[in-house]
Amino acid sequence: MISKKIYLLLLVFGSFGIITSCGGGGSDNPDPEPQPTAEELQIAKIAGTSAKTWTATAITFNGAPSETYNDPSAFSITFRTAKTYSTNTGSPVFQSSGNWAFNNGNLNSLIFDSNQNTIATVSGLNSAGTQMTLTIDFELASTGGRIEAINGRYVFTLTSN
Repeated sequence: MISKKIYLLLLVFGSFGIITSCGGGGSDNPDPEPQPTAEELQIAKIAGTSAKTWTATAITFNGAPSETYNDPSAFSITFRTAKTYSTNTGSPVFQSSGNWAFNNGNLNSLIFDSNQNTIATVSGLNSAGTQMTLTIDFELASTGGRIEAINGRYVFTLTSN
């Protein structure tokens, strides 16, 4: 009788030990690699691993081909992961180089050089980061002491390799 009780007790404890040691998803890597944030993923699409150059395939101003950028293929903008940029023939919308940031945490809105007049809405950014459209409602108040009338909506359709 005692041996049956010991046998039953050993069976219960053995079963308990097996149950508690199973299913515990133990892995060889106790510290898994942290997942990138949504902002880091968006930066990677826009700026690659360190820098990415985008070339215009079309530039419109208020819905018509831009006269300011009469050769869209001459325009390019390079975004860097350090949140800087440089342009080729970027004026009047962009400086030749400067800083960019997400506008108030919105990952589909870029602000250039902390200038509230140069805020771009990002659309059409594909998952491979090879196509993107920047839409900028632009207002240039004055340059060199005179008022210029270049206010309106620029749409830059860009591609990257």
